[in-house]
Amino acid sequence: MITPYRRSAGRTIYWTCCAAVAALFLLALGSDAAAQARRVGGGGGVMIGVNRTFVSGATFTLEDTATPPSASNDDSMLANELFLEWLVFNRVGLELDIGLTELERTYELNSVLGSVEETARPIMLGANLYFKDHGRRGLRGFVGLGTGTVSVDYKFSGGSVGSASSSHSVSVNALKVGLDWQTETAGLRTQLISWIGKLTDTESISGFKQTVDYTATVFTVGVFAIF
Repeated sequence: MITPYRRSAGRTIYWTCCAAVAALFLLALGSDAAAQARRVGGGGGVMIGVNRTFVSGATFTLEDTATPPSASNDDSMLANELFLEWLVFNRVGLELDIGLTELERTYELNSVLGSVEETARPIMLGANLYFKDHGRRGLRGFVGLGTGTVSVDYKFSGGSVGSASSSHSVSVNALKVGLDWQTETAGLRTQLISWIGKLTDTESISGFKQTVDYTATVFTVGVFAIF
């Protein structure tokens, strides 16, 4: 059994930003509703692409609850992801991100706690608000919100933990800004994303507390096609 992740002070900032972006969404929908509805009638379009994803700041901490040596690791990770985006209106898209390859890293916590192999695969659902209408060539900026899970697996070896493993599902919220450069049929995308998500677990491995903190900065670069 995994205990619910602890809410951090950063969540206050996240939800404040959520409210601001939501207000922008409502303003955009209200001001252009008629024009957007006509465009939707003719087909909003679908974007399918692949991103190279760099994750920095995700931290794993392992603590011996009896004699508390503890150690952490926050090495960067990278992977590839598939994204599908349905352009519902001229300036609003619904996006699904699925990991094609796993985020992974291998590290030694210390000589007492041993080594860890960590793999993670995110899946996220979100919405983007664009600053220009769909279909225009050139640069198109956007902001977005997302929510999802990061499925994380750990394999331990050596040290006081011995040979053991644990699996976790970390709930993650995301706030992002991005920039597309597009033609009528394809484009390039770059994004800067802030993830917020954390949990603690004292049950998977007896005598040890695990803290899985995926409050991290994510940078992506990718390509997409428009249908």
